[in-house]
Amino acid sequence: MIVLKTSIVLAIALVAVLAMRKRPAAARHWLLSVAIVCASLVPMLELFVPAWGFELFAPAGVYQTVASERNLARLVWICGTAVASTSLIAGFVRLLGLRLRARRAVDAGWSAIVRDLSGELGITRPVTLFESGTPAMPMTWGLWRPKILLPADARTWSAERLRIVIGHELAHVQRGDWALQLVAEIATAVYWFHPLMWIARRRLRFESDRACDDAVLTLGVKGEDYAGELVRVARELRRRRSEWSVVPALARAGQLERRVAAALNARLDRAPGSAAASAAVFLAIVGVTLSIAGFTSAAAIGGPSAALPDVQRNIMTRLGAQDWRVSIVARDVSFWKNRIEGRVELQARLGADGSLSAVHVVEPVHPDLASAAAAIARQWRREPALLRGVPVEVPVRLTVDFTR
Repeated sequence: MIVLKTSIVLAIALVAVLAMRKRPAAARHWLLSVAIVCASLVPMLELFVPAWGFELFAPAGVYQTVASERNLARLVWICGTAVASTSLIAGFVRLLGLRLRARRAVDAGWSAIVRDLSGELGITRPVTLFESGTPAMPMTWGLWRPKILLPADARTWSAERLRIVIGHELAHVQRGDWALQLVAEIATAVYWFHPLMWIARRRLRFESDRACDDAVLTLGVKGEDYAGELVRVARELRRRRSEWSVVPALARAGQLERRVAAALNARLDRAPGSAAASAAVFLAIVGVTLSIAGFTSAAAIGGPSAALPDVQRNIMTRLGAQDWRVSIVARDVSFWKNRIEGRVELQARLGADGSLSAVHVVEPVHPDLASAAAAIARQWRREPALLRGVPVEVPVRLTVDFTR
């Protein structure tokens, strides 16, 4: 159910991004950022938002599962997350290596460009400029103390190229793209099995670069000049492999043609977007996520009030002197949110076909627990009792625990 809810949030966001193709890239990037964060928080939101939904009549045995299968699923998820995290870890290792080999830039001309562009972009945080000791792509990282890395051959660049490159990286700083991209990378590592999360992460990175392209072009840079720099830097990318980096860079491989075409299209809307529009998008995505997180379907088997909790229950059956323990998982509805838990004692008759009948509660309990326990008993199936090899009907007693 969590995967389904996450899929709905991401699908809505991706469809909205397609519908907003004529809107500024900054607006699309903000929408994707909020959606990825909200989709990642769905498992936690389920514990706090009010539950709502409808009743679902499920076939007998639909809730029965084997504990070993659940443990195997957890193990596969953990292993997958570890493997998916390797690229993220490799990016940080590479970034650390670049930082250790770099030296702080002391060029007065570079500092003047950083100071002037920071003022135009409204950046008040101090930005540190580094010069790489090895070939590297221009990139930026850091949130509170952002840093920009320029390649070793930047000293041979023209003033116009320096202004374009530094302006693009400062636009990432102004927008906080490093932190947002890092959140997306972590979310993708956790949801490694989710194709929509990978698609959203890739689109987020593209819209981030597009938004920074727009920011530089609004500073007075000509579209054809900027497009030319994108192509030249992309050629360097083929040798320097900055796609392994977890930080924003000027010209990553992939979708470069679309960025060049956008830079040359003077009719595109490049406005950064208003605070009111950003707040409206935020509230809309959060509202949709909260609604989806609270959705649940009540499994009604044998009666409309049989709401089953989303917790594992141990059912002890006593037939003669022998005990059986069956692990049952009831999905979709959880009593956790209402802090309801307890134990329900039931009496019933195990028929010759392995089904239970004449189910009734032995001791008074919370009515929701009683109806849920009765529903579980009615849908439960097991091998019938045998008398000289012949199935017979026998009385049974069940203890249903609703615990965390």
